Amino acid sequence: MYNKDGKIFEKKVTDGAVTCLEICRHGLLSGSDDGNIILWKVEEKGVEKIGGVRLTVSDLSRKIRRSSTSNKPIAVVSMQSSDNELCVATETGGLYILTLPTLDSKPMTQSATSIDKILFESPYVAVVYTTSNAAVFTQEGLVDEIPFVAKLAVKCGPYFVFSNHNRLVIWSMNTRSIVIDENIACHSICSLSNDTLQVLDADFNLVSNFLNDQL
Repeated sequence: MYNKDGKIFEKKVTDGAVTCLEICRHGLLSGSDDGNIILWKVEEKGVEKIGGVRLTVSDLSRKIRRSSTSNKPIAVVSMQSSDNELCVATETGGLYILTLPTLDSKPMTQSATSIDKILFESPYVAVVYTTSNAAVFTQEGLVDEIPFVAKLAVKCGPYFVFSNHNRLVIWSMNTRSIVIDENIACHSICSLSNDTLQVLDADFNLVSNFLNDQL
């Protein structure tokens, strides 16, 4: 664990390799390649486990299982919290909504498509697939599809922002639709606040965009 002054402590606390971390109001969440999702209390000289859950093959729908061994773990690849919920994506295409801080889980729509990352702002989940077009879901099913395979994706206030390095799409949770679709070359994007999107453009210039002024 580090702060701005350097390393605070170093200690092995998980068996599997940690694949993602998320800060929420209840503490620090870790997801790992052995299927474990753990909620930690961060203290000055260490972390204390508050609770955890382990996802296995038996938690997946049969159409996306890659193993007949029901207790085999499935790797967590991405997760993001929203209020008292956590959305979790697994390597084989599984999506789950977990209640915080109890970590009770409920599966969402699942497809046998490799997931790169997810964005979550309840009730919407944006799924960035490795080789398929990105899409937005709720627990009821598909809401909208983004017209390309996204390489970059961030949540910026009530918007999901996607890019394939040459085209930029902004999807609004308020209108449940694409509100901006422009040919903008960029290397990277990030959210500075609920309405400020920063773009590293093709010439490596940092450009701040105030979304509420444009939409």
